[in-house]
Amino acid sequence: MSIEDVFRVFIRTGRALGSLMILYSMYAIGKDEAAQAAAKLFKDETTSR
Repeated sequence: MSIEDVFRVFIRTGRALGSLMILYSMYAIGKDEAAQAAAKLFKDETTSR
């Protein structure tokens, strides 16, 4: 499972929960790459609804 798959699962479980999980994950991982991937996926998922 890639980091993007993990974020997708978090986002699909609910926007509020998903965003909290993403923020926690970014804090835990501490990588700019992860933050950018999460931001892009979050935007893609929320605009596609």
